[in-house]
Amino acid sequence: LLRRHKEEDFFGVQIAGGRAADVARAAEVVASTCQVDFVDLNAACPIDTIYNRGLGCSLMTRRTRLGDICRATTRVLDAFELPLGVKFRVGVDHDAPNAHALIPTIRDAGASWVTVHGRSKHQRYSKLANWHYLVH
Repeated sequence: LLRRHKEEDFFGVQIAGGRAADVARAAEVVASTCQVDFVDLNAACPIDTIYNRGLGCSLMTRRTRLGDICRATTRVLDAFELPLGVKFRVGVDHDAPNAHALIPTIRDAGASWVTVHGRSKHQRYSKLANWHYLVH
């Protein structure tokens, strides 16, 4: 199911999870069985079912858990010399963006980069992106 096509120069796998041990184990399976260049943590999914289970962008409201997940996962990925990226949204609420406040947490926990989706959870996929926030 997770196979790199011969024409793909750069290939990664995104993992969603709400518990450090689960995400770290999934990252270990991916790293040991797939030819990947990186693993990405999905802390951006706005779907209510995902959010209500403590996954996706709900991690943006749980700084300690987010840090624990990144720390455990980077520990595993370091053994494979693979980086961890994290995908956020600008925040849960469009009027209270908080992605910038979470960057030190994931950086200190070992994540290599962050990708910020320009919309909040409440905006889902169709509202205008918050370009002002992304620029500043």
